[in-house]
Amino acid sequence: MVKLKSTLLLTSLLFSLSFDLFAQSGENPVTQITVVDIKTGEVIPFAHVLFKGKSEKDSRCYTTNLEGKVENRALDKTAIMITCIGYVDYHDTIEVGQNLRAEMYPSVFDIDEVVVTGQFTPQRIDKSIYKIAVINSKQIESKAATNLAELMKGEVNFRITQDAVFGSGLTIQGMRGNNVKVLIDGVPVIGRMGGDVDLSQLNLSMIDHIEVVEGPMSVIYGSNSLAGAINLITKENTRNSITTSLDAYYESVGVYNFNALASGKKDKHSFSANLGRDFFGGFDTNKNTRSKSWNPKEQYKADGYYIFKDKRQKLKLQNTYMRELVLDQGDPYFYGERVRDSYFYSYRNTTKGQYNRDLFKNHYLELIGAWSYYSRVKRTYSKDLTTLTEILAPEASDQDTSKFTSTTLRGTFSRQNNESKINYQMGLDITLDAGTGKRLLSETQEIQDYAFFLSVNHQPTKNFSFQPGLRVIYNTKYNAPLVPSLNIKWKLWNSLDMRASYARGFRSPTLKELYLNFIDINHYLEGNPNLKAENGNNFNLSFIYNTEKLSKIHFSNFKLDFFFNDIDDNIYLAAREDPKKPMYEYLNVLNFKSLGGSFKFEYKFHPYLFFTVGVGKTGIYAAMEENEFKFSDFVVNSDFSTDLRYSVVKYNMDISLFYKYNGRFVELYIDDDDKVYQNIMDGYHSLDISVLKRLWNDRISISTGVKNLMDNTNVGFSGTGGAHSGGDSSNRMMAWGRTYFIKFNMNFSKY
Repeated sequence: MVKLKSTLLLTSLLFSLSFDLFAQSGENPVTQITVVDIKTGEVIPFAHVLFKGKSEKDSRCYTTNLEGKVENRALDKTAIMITCIGYVDYHDTIEVGQNLRAEMYPSVFDIDEVVVTGQFTPQRIDKSIYKIAVINSKQIESKAATNLAELMKGEVNFRITQDAVFGSGLTIQGMRGNNVKVLIDGVPVIGRMGGDVDLSQLNLSMIDHIEVVEGPMSVIYGSNSLAGAINLITKENTRNSITTSLDAYYESVGVYNFNALASGKKDKHSFSANLGRDFFGGFDTNKNTRSKSWNPKEQYKADGYYIFKDKRQKLKLQNTYMRELVLDQGDPYFYGERVRDSYFYSYRNTTKGQYNRDLFKNHYLELIGAWSYYSRVKRTYSKDLTTLTEILAPEASDQDTSKFTSTTLRGTFSRQNNESKINYQMGLDITLDAGTGKRLLSETQEIQDYAFFLSVNHQPTKNFSFQPGLRVIYNTKYNAPLVPSLNIKWKLWNSLDMRASYARGFRSPTLKELYLNFIDINHYLEGNPNLKAENGNNFNLSFIYNTEKLSKIHFSNFKLDFFFNDIDDNIYLAAREDPKKPMYEYLNVLNFKSLGGSFKFEYKFHPYLFFTVGVGKTGIYAAMEENEFKFSDFVVNSDFSTDLRYSVVKYNMDISLFYKYNGRFVELYIDDDDKVYQNIMDGYHSLDISVLKRLWNDRISISTGVKNLMDNTNVGFSGTGGAHSGGDSSNRMMAWGRTYFIKFNMNFSKY
C-alpha cells in the first residue's frame, strides 16, 4: 500500500510539473475559435470556418460544433473567413495557437446583401442607387417554392396570371410581363408566350438568390425593362472541394419533382452539374372530364458551368437546358370512341460565356456572349380509345414547329472607386433575334437591336448621389428614340434613405407579337404586323427607414414606394368577345397609365421571429383614343400580404406562414366593333403554411405543409359598366386547389 501511494504521489508530481512547464512555454494543447452572435452572445453552430492558406490547395474549411466551436488549425499566421446563413461574413487573421472569439453580425433583412443587377461592380444593396429587393436562399427554402411563379406570387404589386398552355405570366406596377426583363446571370430569357416568360419553366434548384429591381432599367437593359428587371443568380461553389445534393418534392395534386446536383472546386477551377425532372399530372375542378384546365406537364432540365478564377480575372462557361411537354387532352367524341390530343414540346437552351477582369486600379471589364435557342413543337393526334392507336391529325393547323434564336453580345467598361466622387460605366449591347416556322409571316423573320449606353454616378457629398444615363439605339425595324434616365439617392439622415428615378422607355414588338399565329383548342392568337413600338415614361420614388443600429435584438424597417407609368402604344394581348374573330389579339393601347404605391413593414426579433406586412394600391387606365384624362378614370386594385416565420432555435426548426390578398384586377378585351373594354377580375385570398426541420448538422432538411389553404381554383370576372367596362362573366384559372406537400433535401460537402 505504501508503495502504491508513493507511485501515485510521484505520478501526480510529474503531471503537475509537466503542466507547469507547458504553461510556462505559453502554449495551449487545444486552441479554439468560438463563433457567437454579437447581438445575443449565443453560440452559432454549423458555421463554416475557412482557413485561407498561401494557395487555394492549402486552404481548409471546417464546421463549428453544437457549442459553436472549431479547433484552430492554423499552421502559420492565417487569414480566416467565417460564413453562416443569416450573418454577415466575418474576416480576421489568426496566429498559431491563438484562441479567438469571433462575433458575427446578423444580416438584417437584405441590407448586407451584395447585388450585381445594374451595378458598375458588385455592390452592397444599401449602397446601390437602384431600389433592389433580394429574395435569398433561406426565403426560397422556407416557401418550398419549386419555380419562379410560386416564389413571386406573394409580393405586393406583383400579380401572377395563369394560362393552360401559355403558362404563368407576371404583372408589376400594373404593367404586363412584356415590360419586365427576366434574366439568368444577366442574360435575357427568351421564349415568351403571349408576351410573358412562362415563370413556371424557371426552376429554382440551381438558384442562389434573386434580385428584383422595381422601376425603369431601360438604359442598362434596353427593351422589356421599363417596369423593372428580375435577375436569377445561380449558385457557385466557392469553398468546397466537392458538394453533392439531392432534392425530392411531392405535392398531393400530383406533383413529383426530383433534382440532383454535384459541384466541386480545385485551386482556381470549379464546376457544377445539375439534373432534374418535374412532373405534374394535371387538374380540373370537374373530375368527370378527360380534358384539364391545368394540363399535365413534364419537364427535364440540365445545367452546368465551369469557372476559372484568380485574383484579377474570372472566366465562366455556362449552359442551361430545359425540355417541357404539355399534354392538352381532348374529350371523347364520335360515340365516345375517339379523342384529339395535342402535345406541346418546348425546348430552351442557353450557352453563355462571361469574362470579368480588373484592368487596372478601379477599372473593370466585363464581356458576355450568349446564344439562346427556343422552339415550340405542336403535334395533334386522333386517338381511338378502343384500340389505343393514334394517327396524326390531317389539318395543317394541328401540326407546327416554331424556332427562335437570340444572340446577345454585351461589353461594359466601368470605373468604380468608392473614394471618388465620379464613377461611370459605358457599354455596347447587341441583340440579334431570328425566328422560323410555318406560322410566321414569310416563315422567316429577323429583328436586330444595337445599342450604346453610358451611365455616370456623381456623389458631390457623402449623403447625396445622382446618376444620369443615356442609351442610343439602332433597331432594324423601328426608329428608336434616345433613352435617358436619372437616378437619385439621398440619405436624409442616418437611418432614412430616399431614392428617386426617371427613365424613358422604348420597346419594339417581338417577332412573336408581330408574326406568330398560335392556334389550339383553347386559343386562337394571331400576330399583328402593324404593331407600333412602345414609348413610355416611368417615375419612381421610394423611402426606407431602417432601425438596425437602434436596438440589440429588435430590428425593423419601413419602406414607402410610389410609381407612375405613362406609355403610348402599349402592346397588349387582349381577348376577343366575338368568337368568329381571333380569341386573342395583340394591339396597341394608345394611352396606358398606371399609378400607385406600397407600404411595407419588416420586423425581426433576432434570432427567433421574422415578420413582414405590406399593402399596395395600383390604378390602371387604358384608352384606345385621345380623350381628356381624369384621375377618376383609374380602376384601382389593392394588395395585402404578410409573411411570418418563427424559428425554434433549440430544435433547428422554422414555422412559416404566407398570406396574400389579391385585389380586383383589370384585363382588356375587344368587342365585335373593335372597341377595347376593361374587364375586372374579382379579388381573392391565398394562404400557405409550412414547417421546416434541419437534421444532421444541416445536411438534411425536411419541409412539409399546406399550400392554397383557401382552396382557390377559378376566379370570376365582374364588369363595372360604363364606356370602358365589360360584362364578361367568365372565370380565370388561378390555382389548383388546396394541396399538401413534403420536400426532402440531403447534401454532403467535403472541404
